[in-house]
Amino acid sequence: MSVSFQSPTSSETLKPVKLEDLLSYRHPHVLKRFQKDYGHSPAEADLWFEDLMRFFYLGYCNRRLILEGKTDCHFVAMYPPLLPIDDLWHTFLLFTRDYAEFCQEYFGYFIHHTPNVEETPPEDAPERLQQFLELVYDELGEEVFVRWFREYC
Repeated sequence: MSVSFQSPTSSETLKPVKLEDLLSYRHPHVLKRFQKDYGHSPAEADLWFEDLMRFFYLGYCNRRLILEGKTDCHFVAMYPPLLPIDDLWHTFLLFTRDYAEFCQEYFGYFIHHTPNVEETPPEDAPERLQQFLELVYDELGEEVFVRWFREYC
């Protein structure tokens, strides 16, 4: 299962986004619904929510790299250890207006949830995964990297 972000248009300019601002955002109703639907404790749900904000931030960083000409592909995708983040994203999407307002306020564009429907991974899947892992480590740090790809596995 993979979810990816839409590629930017060539004329697009990005609104500056700060990770700290995203990490301070909370939506109590999304958190309650996620706890109810997936059986997570309040503390677990809160951490997963922060991780969803981190994932959105990575999508923004990837978009920025494309616009800067530093990569030509969208490599931020949902990998198996991160599926609870995807579940939380689904929950957030249920609150459509709030989700749309969040996207506009924090990013200046709507973050579409685009599931992968391909039967086989693209030929460059290993390279994309490597780029994603490097971005996670570089932008979010070792602690998040270890949690996502060691503890969540």
